[in-house]
Amino acid sequence: MAEGINYGDKVRCYGYIKTRNHLKREVGKARFNKENDFCYERYEIKSKAFTGLCVGFTRKSTITEIHFIHLPFDIMNYKENPKIVILTDYEKICAVVKEFAVVYYGDNRKRLVPIDMVEKI
Repeated sequence: MAEGINYGDKVRCYGYIKTRNHLKREVGKARFNKENDFCYERYEIKSKAFTGLCVGFTRKSTITEIHFIHLPFDIMNYKENPKIVILTDYEKICAVVKEFAVVYYGDNRKRLVPIDMVEKI
């Protein structure tokens, strides 16, 4: 929990997170290493100052690693024929878990704000 911030406190926020595109859209920008692992960030930070009411705290996995058990395509030929990508055998690993504040800022509207971007008013 952020220091000095309790449930129901009015807070000033300097940014929030927004969900990135799903994995199938991100494969085109894939960064594979030698072990056939793929790593992507699930959220992006939007810089915007706003005020709101802190109603809680949560933790989310922000970076996900995927280890392909059987690669469904040849990595070297991906750029020549990207339509052959079919994700079948892989396992997801949650690599980084971060803490966020849940902040209501308008009529029934909330945002998840990284803890280091929240301060009590």
